[in-house]
Amino acid sequence: MLTLLSQTRFWTLKDEIGIKNTDFGSFRYHEKKEVTDSPYNESKRSYAEKRGMTWLLQNKRPTKLRESIRELEELLAQHKVVFVKWRDNCVLQLMLSSGILISICINIFTGDILKIVFDKYLMGKLLSEYIADVIFTKTHLMCSYNDNQITLIYFTKPAVKYNMPEKLSRLEPKLQVLELAGPSGRRLERKLSCNVTGDMVLIWWRCTRDEVYPWSPLVKDQDRANVHVYGINGIKAEPLCYYRTEFDPVCVSFSQVQSNVIHSVEQKVSRKGEVTVESCTYEISKSRIQRTSVTSIPLQTQVCCHGFSPDEEKLLLGCIDGSLVLFDEGRGITHLVKAAFVSLLL
Repeated sequence: MLTLLSQTRFWTLKDEIGIKNTDFGSFRYHEKKEVTDSPYNESKRSYAEKRGMTWLLQNKRPTKLRESIRELEELLAQHKVVFVKWRDNCVLQLMLSSGILISICINIFTGDILKIVFDKYLMGKLLSEYIADVIFTKTHLMCSYNDNQITLIYFTKPAVKYNMPEKLSRLEPKLQVLELAGPSGRRLERKLSCNVTGDMVLIWWRCTRDEVYPWSPLVKDQDRANVHVYGINGIKAEPLCYYRTEFDPVCVSFSQVQSNVIHSVEQKVSRKGEVTVESCTYEISKSRIQRTSVTSIPLQTQVCCHGFSPDEEKLLLGCIDGSLVLFDEGRGITHLVKAAFVSLLL
């Protein structure tokens, strides 16, 4: 049995968060008017403050934390989160469907919020609030939708300090709307992935092997393909290659180790209900894409989430029945355990 000692920080002033005064592992922010004479409350406050944690939330300039946290909670209640990423170990970035980009600076030792930056530069500049996916690099920001268009933003003056959030307007952005290859007139959730060097991006969407297309002499192979790779150079995106997955993809993404390698996890369900996952590796060379390896993993139920290890040697699959399957490609072994819950994110 392994026990992990941890603390939970709730970034809120709302008192409906049910935290007991005797619980020294969970904390939220308080206001002066909430101060009580309870000995348990005072001891917990003393415990937190002596360890550098913030108990009473101040509203001093220039950060005005109390107002910023309330604004953050209101925005999260009104809009969908379409992008979440740790920029580094102390800056968390979120993008809402309205186009608002939020950067939260955090004290890595206490988990307290130091500053919240709201950037509204993209409001009104995106094609739709129905954003399918977002990628954000040092030089580019790209948004995909449910149709065959993407918004590409190129920063002509990238941030000097990547770990310090800057307003997008200071990066001198140039915005371009690009038309994508693929089926037109069909609402497909297009997902994005960028390689480690930032000069290629792939766009993919789900499909099935038995998917039917209306006959047309103008339909090309690239219109039937559900994975398209583009080369990115400034404000331009040049199509490089494309392919159609053999089965329904769970995820298609660039390797975070090699810039020209793509990993895909595809799921096949037979008529008898038998589930097989294929872990495929593709390599891009001279604007051509070629599958270099494929491994079949038989499962008992369908996959709902997945994750690769940092070295990309191991693949973890979460299934709809709560089972977790770990596949070690180097050793060629599969290990299965049953969890008490269904994983939605790995």
